[in-house]
Amino acid sequence: MPSYQVRPAIPRDAMAIADIFAAAIQVSFQGLVPDDEIAALYATKRQGYWREAIEMGEPQIQVVTDGEQVVGFVGYDRSRDAGTPSTMGEIWQIYVNPIRWDTSAGLALWDAARDGLEEEGCTHVSLWLPM
Repeated sequence: MPSYQVRPAIPRDAMAIADIFAAAIQVSFQGLVPDDEIAALYATKRQGYWREAIEMGEPQIQVVTDGEQVVGFVGYDRSRDAGTPSTMGEIWQIYVNPIRWDTSAGLALWDAARDGLEEEGCTHVSLWLPM
């Protein structure tokens, strides 16, 4: 079993995050959604998008690593939904490299997001899904 560590994302993680996002979307929706629509889901979220999100801190992004290799990420913050209380958090995205899906990488990311949202005063959380 890998020994995962979770840490805040840094700009040099942007390419790994973009690659993980693309791979996870492709595998998740293959056979359910036409290939051109799958490509459209991740086409706008390339390295530059993730670098900017990391630098701006919106959403807050944590990565899970196995040694020096980034194997997944989670983005979270307060809810973007209009009218929700300040105690409502939101998981904007949570993705793990598909070859790591049967490991505890996703759980490590969930725990990091939960802890981060609790630090922000959030007592409830919603999860955004692309479909």
